[in-house]
Amino acid sequence: MARSLLRFAKKMVETWGLSGVMFDQATITVHKTSGLCFNPRHSHRPDGQWQSLTDALIGTKEYLRGRFGDEAILADESLWDLATEWTDYTSDWATIGDEHLAPFHMAFPRARQSIKCMGQKAMLNRIFTSGYWIELYLEEGAARLRDYPDLTAYLQSLAEFKKRFARFFNRRDTYLHDMYVEARPAEGAWVRIHRSGNEALVLVTQRDGRATKLDLTLDTRAILGTGPHRVVIYSRTLEERGSRSDDSGKIIAQIDVPAEDFVALHLTPAASR
Repeated sequence: MARSLLRFAKKMVETWGLSGVMFDQATITVHKTSGLCFNPRHSHRPDGQWQSLTDALIGTKEYLRGRFGDEAILADESLWDLATEWTDYTSDWATIGDEHLAPFHMAFPRARQSIKCMGQKAMLNRIFTSGYWIELYLEEGAARLRDYPDLTAYLQSLAEFKKRFARFFNRRDTYLHDMYVEARPAEGAWVRIHRSGNEALVLVTQRDGRATKLDLTLDTRAILGTGPHRVVIYSRTLEERGSRSDDSGKIIAQIDVPAEDFVALHLTPAASR
């Protein structure tokens, strides 16, 4: 399997000049069995096909990295614990809902899942603030982004925001979901916490896209450890909207969340700027 996939990748590079590949499914399903494979044409152990696929992904990604560096892309469909280090993102027909994928991403914080979205800003914000890729599916796949200039501008602003805080999206070492934060009123509030090193990014939006005023209490010791800590509040467009400091282990802030938008709280040790 590893040799066949690597041969295809090399052909793809040498023949078509492509620097990445995305394929359907990077998982193994054996229908109505224990998951063991006894195919006599296969040389692996009965429980070895998982490792065979892992080896194929590792070899392919290492080859692409060697040729294209950070521009190399290896993507697939389906979440899979062994593959998350080697695949850049995974495309599934998943919707954000109440984020049932959160436990997987808490265990594997650098896995990058894409979520299907029709372009509604309230859903875009929930997908983005949870750290997922946005998989646009406009007009059931019949429309093009160029036909939606307002949506294009909004997505460009998300890209600029992500560039400013890239480490929390691309190199986060912890995804805390909505732990260690209390929002009042809780109805409709969508709060997600990402940590990278000794910093955290708290992203706040509303499920239904309504404008709202939220009172947030952050348990800074649970999120980052002993203090003191400082939080700077930013808009989606990276305008600074205030700051708070503490040495008590908690930061309390009142946040105005505009309609169909989100707000960011950048949490650091107090000595950091």
